[in-house]
Amino acid sequence: MNPLILSPSAKGKVEKYVTPSLKGQALAVDGSHLMAAWKDPSAAPMGPGGAPWNNSRDLLGNQEKTNDELRCLSTGWQYDAAWTAYAATNEPRMAALDSYAKSLFIYGDDNLANWAMYGLDPQYSLDAFGRALTHGRNATHFLKNAGEGMVVQNSTVIANLVVDFMSDVPPRTMV
Repeated sequence: MNPLILSPSAKGKVEKYVTPSLKGQALAVDGSHLMAAWKDPSAAPMGPGGAPWNNSRDLLGNQEKTNDELRCLSTGWQYDAAWTAYAATNEPRMAALDSYAKSLFIYGDDNLANWAMYGLDPQYSLDAFGRALTHGRNATHFLKNAGEGMVVQNSTVIANLVVDFMSDVPPRTMV
């Protein structure tokens, strides 16, 4: 779900802006670091305009994102740096596996828009997977109005897509 291969320019942005911003984050005695994690739109915007709002589905997704960010306070920048470096190897690795396995890609169109807004170049990623996966047993689906937390937002639709994909059934019509 939402797989991403960084373009060279997106990789540069992560290395120049994201990774340095994560190094040496300090805990605040008043807990303000918790609010900073909660309000961080780059990790998983929730609700209209990229901010948390009162829809319980979005609040739960934002809580999960915040917990993940807090777990990574001491190691988060290393994770981002490793992910950035690893992204360049995804295309050839996927191509090597292509003849043995079929791949299901599910993207939220709101998530793709957010990636584009942050300069992560989703079209580069889609093109890279298109070059790597050529045997024709793959499927890609774009879910309307789905963001980073799309499992929570669209669990029935996603479950149906996975079941259909595993059963080699044509995908159901999605609303």
